[in-house]
Amino acid sequence: MKNSNRFIQLKSRIDSLKDNLLPRTRIDGNYSEIEQDLIRGFILLVHAEIENFIEDRVEEKIDAVHNLWKTSRKKSHVISSMNSFCNFDLENSRHSKSDKENIEYRINLNVLQFKRIIFANHGIKRENILNLLLPIGIEINEIDDSWLNTMDNFGSDRGKIAHKKHSIQNIIDPESIKNEIYNNILPELKLLDFKLIKLS
Repeated sequence: MKNSNRFIQLKSRIDSLKDNLLPRTRIDGNYSEIEQDLIRGFILLVHAEIENFIEDRVEEKIDAVHNLWKTSRKKSHVISSMNSFCNFDLENSRHSKSDKENIEYRINLNVLQFKRIIFANHGIKRENILNLLLPIGIEINEIDDSWLNTMDNFGSDRGKIAHKKHSIQNIIDPESIKNEIYNNILPELKLLDFKLIKLS
């Protein structure tokens, strides 16, 4: 199966960031201040690209199935899952009785609520990922737990770079960061992309 254009775009962007920012590996681990800043910049930018990728793919999926449901009323696992996670409270609201009884109106409100969750997301840790994937019908047992741990660690690394002053930050080995992204993060994102393609 072919990956989505959005995944291909993500991979290409990470490749460009690697080529543009990461210095050549030095066995002695002796990197200049400028090189260390470039390595930190690489981590921050890759984190942002991955976060944006997950949000985009989830929003694309909810838009696609929502539009299909509106035009054909075709049963949708994604819509059912979203409705079970995003149950818009209509009881104590200004919505009319006819609106409350209208399934399309209710689904539209749940889609709107879920899009707010996507928009409010800030991060790629376990909690962020599950908040985006479970409501569209990806089961918890379909998501590799060790990958979620890796994403927690990568998110924490990004947080340390973004929020700790430079003088207390550790030296970062570009080779280990590159290996983490290319061997542990991207392969699972590729599989996730396939799962999202199959969802309906």
